[in-house]
Amino acid sequence: MKDITKEIKVLLIEDDSDDSLLAKETLDEICIPKFQVLAAEQFQEGLKILENEYIDVLLLDLSVPDGHGLEMLSTIKETYPHLPIVALTGLNDDTIAFKTIAAGAQDYVVKGFYDRNSLSKAVRYAIERQRINQEFEHEILHDYYAREIEFFRQLVTRKFPDLTYKTLKKTNPLAYEELRQEYSELLDLIVLQPETLEAFLNEHEPDDQDAKRFHELKHSRIHEKDIASIAAGFGRVDATSLDIVEVHYDVLKSRMENSEPNHMRAFITEGRKLLIELMGCLISHYRKYCVEALKC
Repeated sequence: MKDITKEIKVLLIEDDSDDSLLAKETLDEICIPKFQVLAAEQFQEGLKILENEYIDVLLLDLSVPDGHGLEMLSTIKETYPHLPIVALTGLNDDTIAFKTIAAGAQDYVVKGFYDRNSLSKAVRYAIERQRINQEFEHEILHDYYAREIEFFRQLVTRKFPDLTYKTLKKTNPLAYEELRQEYSELLDLIVLQPETLEAFLNEHEPDDQDAKRFHELKHSRIHEKDIASIAAGFGRVDATSLDIVEVHYDVLKSRMENSEPNHMRAFITEGRKLLIELMGCLISHYRKYCVEALKC
């Protein structure tokens, strides 16, 4: 649980000056923990504060004039999925309460029906519930990734009695390491591209469609070119699909050990796509090689 002696930074989005003053004074009366309150009268004003300040918990009035009730919760959760939220509502209605929690709030309080103890508990419990939810999500994700790694480990280590082929990793470790590095760099590029693209788009005007299309097309062609190049590299050393799987397994395993949770899922999903694309390119490479050999 969060250290109760540590100051908690609260963002209060409330358009009613009396309700805002009451909430701030109620939090100011609490000695442990201490609360630092930043206030905004409009939803958009609150979003700007979130962009520039680290906030421990959000107190959100669901009736601010420039917001749309529960839609505000969805908007905030899309951008700040781990931000604890306590909804402020003027209606003491169980249906509203259930909808508020379902929309992403960790707790809610009815305006005019709280004191310093109940408001303090709502804020602290919201922070703790969000922390527990994050830990649970991380456990589920790590279990999912562990199963993915185990699946490829079994493919790589499986014994085939009738197969005498030795993998590239054993017969040509230098070539294997070079191809593994190229594959690793390409997977990183694909996974991190959305963040790069988003940063690029944020630097251009919304109507600058030509710049956006050029950037997207540029990255798309880079991927196609790099996949074909790596496939040709596998072909030059007479590699098989099993070698590609082993490279994928080694790279994926290293990424799972060092990546942040928000990147882990992308490495799994994009890695599967890259693996299939690379196998297809390798087949095309061998077909082209066989046709050229027959012509000779």
